[in-house]
Amino acid sequence: LASVEISNNGNVGIYAFNGCTSLNSATISNNGDIGERAFSGCTTLASVEISNNGNVGIYAFNSCTSLNSATISNNGYIGDYAFSDCSSLITATLGDSIASIGASAFYGCSKLSEIVIPDAVTAIGSNVFRNCTSLETVTIGNQVTDISASMFAGCTMLKTINLGANPILKSIGEDAFASTALT
Repeated sequence: LASVEISNNGNVGIYAFNGCTSLNSATISNNGDIGERAFSGCTTLASVEISNNGNVGIYAFNSCTSLNSATISNNGYIGDYAFSDCSSLITATLGDSIASIGASAFYGCSKLSEIVIPDAVTAIGSNVFRNCTSLETVTIGNQVTDISASMFAGCTMLKTINLGANPILKSIGEDAFASTALT
């Protein structure tokens, strides 16, 4: 199985494609959720395009070590550890309708260099971008109220944080910017 295109009115079940080591691309435009570990461990998966009306489950794409591009335009949330340890992820495009990003969702994506958190995002879990060692620039949308604990810890190349035009940022968590290049 080299590629998968899903456009249905149901969910992608838990572990549905887990460990499919020959899968190169996935396009998902369904009206349901992507289940826990649905694509976890697909080590040759290089690109994923998600435009669904549901949520991306916990660990859904965890350890997809060849994943270099992810476009996520869902109307729900990105679950905890959803893209963690995707060590080749260079580009993660987050759509304008994402409501929240779970803890450690992009933890250890060591090639990710820039991220734009859309205005619709209101909640972001801890450690979301921790150890994204190539991350240099972050844009944080207007609706984010808290920069959570260790959110950018270990992002050793992080030099620039851009806030939206009308930010409502209220708090910055413990170790949020620990071990970064911010001065």
